[in-house]
Amino acid sequence: MFGLGFQEIVVIVILAVLILGPKRIPEVAQTVGKLLRDLQHAADDVKKELARPVEDLKREMSKPVEDIKNKLTGQVDDIKKGLTDNVGATGKVPDMEKKSETSGAHPIEKKDKPGLKTETKPDCDVDNETTNHGPNGLAG
Repeated sequence: MFGLGFQEIVVIVILAVLILGPKRIPEVAQTVGKLLRDLQHAADDVKKELARPVEDLKREMSKPVEDIKNKLTGQVDDIKKGLTDNVGATGKVPDMEKKSETSGAHPIEKKDKPGLKTETKPDCDVDNETTNHGPNGLAG
């Protein structure tokens, strides 16, 4: 209580008995108890008054957050459904070579690495001999 240890409380009680006398101690203790109770009620009231705007703000902010969460969940569900529909009955992902042909890159055979069938090559040819690259690969 109030960060006081047992020894400090004993010293305060002894001083109170010496200063106030044994007849006035019950009156003073009752007054101090009422004062502490009133202070506790006042502190609780202040906490409640400060908590009301915070709770109102939480309620106001939770609705937009919940709306965004629901929209994102719906979009994720749509994406999952689209991916599931595109996989098809075989359970295999569609062949991606069609996309690489339409994107402007040319598929070429790669024979030096087993298991790797195609590699994309950009549309423009860069002549490494005519560009002035230093030893670190930067122009200049």
